[in-house]
Amino acid sequence: IINISDILTVLPKFIGKIAQVPPNYSSISLNGKRAYDLAREGKNFEIKARNVEIFRFDFIEKNSDDYVFEIECSSGTYIRSLARDLATELGTVGYMSYIIRLKSDIFSLNEAVSLVDIENNPEKHIISIEKYLENFDRFDVPTEYSTKVLNGVKIYFKNLPTDLFSVYVNGKLLGIGENNDGILTVKTRLI
Repeated sequence: IINISDILTVLPKFIGKIAQVPPNYSSISLNGKRAYDLAREGKNFEIKARNVEIFRFDFIEKNSDDYVFEIECSSGTYIRSLARDLATELGTVGYMSYIIRLKSDIFSLNEAVSLVDIENNPEKHIISIEKYLENFDRFDVPTEYSTKVLNGVKIYFKNLPTDLFSVYVNGKLLGIGENNDGILTVKTRLI
């Protein structure tokens, strides 16, 4: 049995930017095959660590042999790996028995509605893509490049945002863009 004081002592090691090795049973592609397929086949393989950020890792309570935590983290974080790594740090083994996602981006469990609510009034519960993207940086394609961007031509721009961003052409949302060394790539096109 792990002491709660031991847990509270090691939790700060997991706060901030950390390198995390995803679990073998993940959907990461390795040489064209999913890691979970390789794991099921009994193959030996190594997944490289990825940088993630843990903003908050709080111990909530202990129920019988279960420990409850609340975690706020960056996208790409594997909670199963956090459970594994926390147990390793404590000199034991552990696993995640269940997860409840309280929030993902702008979507919160507090604002969730039932299927019955959606069936009774679907229009009330539709969230526009613009609402979802309002926290993204916005890039407006200069008018002289509109046609080229609409036709998929790769163009270099000096002032592209660094993270994913919304791309507008002639005032209309084109999609979600990505900066590839200054080259605008529209990853998800909406029009």
